[in-house]
Amino acid sequence: MSNKTMSMRYGMHWSRTKKAVKRAAGGRCARCGGQYLLTVHHIDGNRRNHVRSNLTVLCEPCHREVHEMENPT
Repeated sequence: MSNKTMSMRYGMHWSRTKKAVKRAAGGRCARCGGQYLLTVHHIDGNRRNHVRSNLTVLCEPCHREVHEMENPT
């Protein structure tokens, strides 16, 4: 995804915010402790709510599982 697309979806400061959140989490997934393929998850589902208490670090597999639990098919 391009930086412009990311800015449109998540807001102008998203890149800086996600780096800070990952650093504060010690570079580890909050669910499994993994250190690879890390993402930042918006707990309330609002991509523009970057309040620190609404953000958590998840590896891609855990992030996918969380979304599957939120939206079962």
